[in-house]
Amino acid sequence: MSVDVSRASADGPAAEAVGRGRPTGSAVERPGAAPGASRPVAALHSGAVAAGALLLLVGIGALLHEPVLIPPIAASAAIVCGVPALPLAQPRSVVGGHLLCAGVGYAALAGLGRAPWAAALGAGVAVGLMTLARAPHSPAAATTVVVVLQAPDPEVFVPLLAGAALLLVLAGTAASRARPGAVRYPVYWWRDPAGPAGCLDAGRLDAGRPDAGGRGRGRRRLPGRGPGRGGRAGA
Repeated sequence: MSVDVSRASADGPAAEAVGRGRPTGSAVERPGAAPGASRPVAALHSGAVAAGALLLLVGIGALLHEPVLIPPIAASAAIVCGVPALPLAQPRSVVGGHLLCAGVGYAALAGLGRAPWAAALGAGVAVGLMTLARAPHSPAAATTVVVVLQAPDPEVFVPLLAGAALLLVLAGTAASRARPGAVRYPVYWWRDPAGPAGCLDAGRLDAGRPDAGGRGRGRRRLPGRGPGRGGRAGA
């Protein structure tokens, strides 16, 4: 006989997250699944916080006569306020991802010039580096494109970028404590208390499924039993 643990393997990280007291949702527990329905009050709260933070950035930019609100920051606001429990919404990813991608953008600008193909290549490199740094934040890849195509002064752009990203984190932190029942944000600031298992790894999850990379990889045989027909152990 055999024991099918493919379901347990797929649910393992989510179950561990629940055991450690980390907030989870449908999008976290099952990669690729659509998020669950949100209450109108929660949706209104998220939208209001995002709009308020972005309007504040507009006001700061008007005072400094510099464009502080850029498309990547607006996309970051949507993630921080809309899905605050995901790894890419945590401060490490929001602030670190934007700064890392800005650095890649300036490196591409210096080495390859101000060209669309250089921006595309730089964005791809930035995605890979964010993955290696465990700071995934999809809007930050657009920061690389902005840097390469617009060539902003780094002495002005980088501090404003860091400040804008940090303001979004602080806005999300305050908002999560202002509404009773809201998901507590951030889940972690720099180091995930659950370790690498806290971030969903699609490759690791797929490895436990019977149809991922080979038949029967998601099955575990009981000790003392030999393999039988059809991948099952015989008596």
